[in-house]
Amino acid sequence: MKSLFFAALLTFVAASSFADTSIAEQSSSEQNLEAIPGTEIPELVFMSLGTVPYNGSATGRLVLTNRGPALLTGIKYSIRGMGFRASDNCPKELAVGASCRIKVTYWNTFGGSASADMMVKTSDKNYQVTITATGLRDPWNGTNPGPTFPPNPRFPRP
Repeated sequence: MKSLFFAALLTFVAASSFADTSIAEQSSSEQNLEAIPGTEIPELVFMSLGTVPYNGSATGRLVLTNRGPALLTGIKYSIRGMGFRASDNCPKELAVGASCRIKVTYWNTFGGSASADMMVKTSDKNYQVTITATGLRDPWNGTNPGPTFPPNPRFPRP
């Protein structure tokens, strides 16, 4: 019989930042995600990184905590989405009561909506994470309404 208690708890902490700001200083919200007992499908998690300036980045983190009576093993993740990447500090075996972080970063290179799909797997349960961000447009390309800008200095004319 399958246990109704899940040891893994995945917490999303939003942190929007520019390239030189640390995520620890930017934590703005936290959402605890409890298991759905008896389900075979991954738990769904939604993560928004907010509005990102052109050529800037936004970062969020997923905190995985072992609430169970035994080691949490098999911690793996994959991410798919243009401009998104992830890194972690998760060990091969997560001790009881311990936590590890998966940091997700989006680098904006175009204006508009961006999204990524991430799968986080553990020996206890799995999570399917949908990540979204909205990129601001390049102010130098002349497509935004507003003041006019000088020609793009990155590409001088001969």
